[in-house]
Amino acid sequence: YAIMTALYTTHPEGSFRFLLGISLIIITYFIVRYHINFHLGTLEKMLLLSSKFFIVGSLLNYALGLSVMNILAEHVDFFGVTIEKGIPRMIGLNNDPNICSFACLIFFFFFLFKKGIQNKLFAGICFFCIIATLSRGGFAALILGLLSIIIIMKGKKKVHFFLFIIIFSSVLGLLIFYNYELLQPFIEKRTKGIETGGGRFAIWQNALIAIENKPIFGYGIFTFREVMGDLFNDARHAHNTYLEVLLETGIFGFILYLSCLGFILISSLKLALKYTTCRFLFPSNVAIFVAMFGLSMYLNPIFWFLLLLNSLYTKLVLSKNYQLYANQIN
Repeated sequence: YAIMTALYTTHPEGSFRFLLGISLIIITYFIVRYHINFHLGTLEKMLLLSSKFFIVGSLLNYALGLSVMNILAEHVDFFGVTIEKGIPRMIGLNNDPNICSFACLIFFFFFLFKKGIQNKLFAGICFFCIIATLSRGGFAALILGLLSIIIIMKGKKKVHFFLFIIIFSSVLGLLIFYNYELLQPFIEKRTKGIETGGGRFAIWQNALIAIENKPIFGYGIFTFREVMGDLFNDARHAHNTYLEVLLETGIFGFILYLSCLGFILISSLKLALKYTTCRFLFPSNVAIFVAMFGLSMYLNPIFWFLLLLNSLYTKLVLSKNYQLYANQIN
């Protein structure tokens, strides 16, 4: 449907870029899914290996960036570090600290639900990486993702997890309180302008005005920046996936998009309640869908990677060999 909106867009070059981008992503998605389907029984091992490679690689690249960075070089990348407002933010193996944070969110929940000291260690490393990105959207997504785990916990585990959240939050709060002088410059710079959303609220307000002109079918996919430039002389992205989808595809496309996300969220909840192997998917979905309020992600590889995991794990637990597989990994 999004591709069809290119038929009436006033900015065909933007929609054409979307067509190229979505074609590349879909082709990659189905090639990877097709390949993994032949090795579905080793899905868990593949994800463990790839996630560890990503986390260790991101951490090493971050350390390398810290060793050579110039703190005065604004908006310059040094390996796994980018400088913003005089603050080094982790980008790891990505090109943006927010994207790095969202990728680490998926792996954090994946390791969190795995047994073993090594897996818990990697969960802790993922948590550090999310903190090191200094992503406000990443923090909010992490908190809501953690709170969503309470929904899938049963009996005493739910009480224990709730107590863990309280104790962990208290310890973290005390650490920040007793080290506030050291952390103050970082906190002030990352909270400065939060009342305006870092300038995003103004973009969102203009976008809502623009939507009133074409509310049903929108302006055409991947034209948000051009439309904002035409109407308000402010050619910037919304940094909000939902708002961009609404403006570009209209109410009809927006309802289709939310229906897809809602289906994924409900399906992952059902899987999480029934299969322990799939428990990480529900909080991961919650976290990423929350993170999408602060970033444009419908063409982002991290979003499609999450879709791939939802698809593969659904097929895994519905396969005839799942019981044998489950016995092997327990």
